[in-house]
Amino acid sequence: MHIRSIVLAAGFSLAATPALANHKTFGAIAFSQDSGAYASTWGHTTREGAEATALTACTEKGPGCKVVIWARGACAAIATSPSYGFGAKWAPERGRAEIKALKTCLEYNDTCEILTSMCTNDSSNTQ
Repeated sequence: MHIRSIVLAAGFSLAATPALANHKTFGAIAFSQDSGAYASTWGHTTREGAEATALTACTEKGPGCKVVIWARGACAAIATSPSYGFGAKWAPERGRAEIKALKTCLEYNDTCEILTSMCTNDSSNTQ
């Protein structure tokens, strides 16, 4: 039931959030399977800039960070399990990215939740 509610919430997000992607900007999400630390960034003009910013911000929160997903003109999401297993995916809309990340995470873990998601040009993004 818990997983179903997460998927339904992600589906609602899909319906409520238009594609706000800017095809000229990049974003990235970094995550640590060691500590659970994470960071996301968006609005960068290069992939390298997005990845470096996400990695630096994540490393400030904990050890073992790696860039797990990047996007250009799209949205990205990461879903994690209590043991720091994860699934990270991208899609044109935030809701679709979240659903894909949850499905990937659940292929390898019993329980998963969305940790964070972002769109490359969306002022509603949060850490």
